[in-house]
Amino acid sequence: MSNYKNLYKLIDGLNSKIKILDFDVKNIPNKNKIKKKIKNKIENKIEKINNQDRSKIESYKILSPSEITYGKKKYIGLLFDNNFNNYETDDNSKNGNAISFINLAKSNIIINYSIYLELNYTPLSSIICVIALGIRTKTDSKIKIIKGSKQIFDVVNSNVIMGNINLTNTTIYMCGGNEELCMIADFGSVCKINSRKSLIKLFYFFNF
Repeated sequence: MSNYKNLYKLIDGLNSKIKILDFDVKNIPNKNKIKKKIKNKIENKIEKINNQDRSKIESYKILSPSEITYGKKKYIGLLFDNNFNNYETDDNSKNGNAISFINLAKSNIIINYSIYLELNYTPLSSIICVIALGIRTKTDSKIKIIKGSKQIFDVVNSNVIMGNINLTNTTIYMCGGNEELCMIADFGSVCKINSRKSLIKLFYFFNF
């Protein structure tokens, strides 16, 4: 609401300045140029205020699904939760806010995530894990992987610090509307997500 008040003030200020110019600078040869310069300056400020309403940020914790959901599937869908004060569990068994898909708005979106994986044990042989961002449309249940979002890593050869692996990724995606975001992973039984440190952020830019 404050943005709109500022907008109206700028418009009123613009009209006042133009009236003053009409009254005071009639004999100045470059009066039209001066009026145009002031008008452009104020219009730029108005555009800046409008742009504040064209962007937003959403943040979600990233969680592992429950053991029942995991089952024997190789690839699993990770969960999201925007309740950052709930640290009672890392799965969805006690977390009613956890969701598998995030509804996306029609926009250009910068998707950034950071995931901390805790190793259940130190493997001696190679273990390949995968994580990727997926898109599902409201009209089709099929999931497509966002280009450039897929990460494949070997637990043995990863940079393990105090039993943890940190994965980060930034992807730009243009959402056409009626789409949902998900995360698909294959961690096997060697890794567990630390939801207290795992986060995904969506930066929306409504400029098309």
